[in-house]
Amino acid sequence: MPNLIATTARLRLVSSSPILAEAELKQRDRFFELLQVDPPQQWPPDLNDDNTIKFFLEKLLEGEDQTGWWCWYFIKDRELIGNGGFKGKPSKSGTVEIGYSILEQHRGRGYATEAIQGLLNWAFQHREVRRIVAETSSELMTSIRVLEKCGFIYIGEGTDAGAIRLGILRRDYQNKP
Repeated sequence: MPNLIATTARLRLVSSSPILAEAELKQRDRFFELLQVDPPQQWPPDLNDDNTIKFFLEKLLEGEDQTGWWCWYFIKDRELIGNGGFKGKPSKSGTVEIGYSILEQHRGRGYATEAIQGLLNWAFQHREVRRIVAETSSELMTSIRVLEKCGFIYIGEGTDAGAIRLGILRRDYQNKP
């Protein structure tokens, strides 16, 4: 099953696959080789661990139609700088949830905003996607600002205590300057 690739001005976004997820879990050197990146000092980024990778692997093994709807890797030149993606295929109402994490040494350079824009572009190419949502802690102002730069607006409380939910509709995304 081939990987999907999306590009932005500075980044290459590569969707995970069963081969990549298994290598990430069991053969980290092979994982970096498959992505054609130099091994970073730290991997995976915050909010990711072996359980997360196992979960993505299980979902990706459900079928080729899962490709792109889970984990994506963010690459700048030959540096793996973070990951992100969606929490599954669009719901019946056309909603997908997005998330991301950037390695600490790459934060504050606009990469998260650029990667999220790349993922929004990819997701909104699918006509069944009508809305993209994200949840973050109400205290993570940097994360909230990244989402706002991408056109997300506050839509309510999140599912976890202290979390907020932001979203963007297809029509607002298409009309964004």
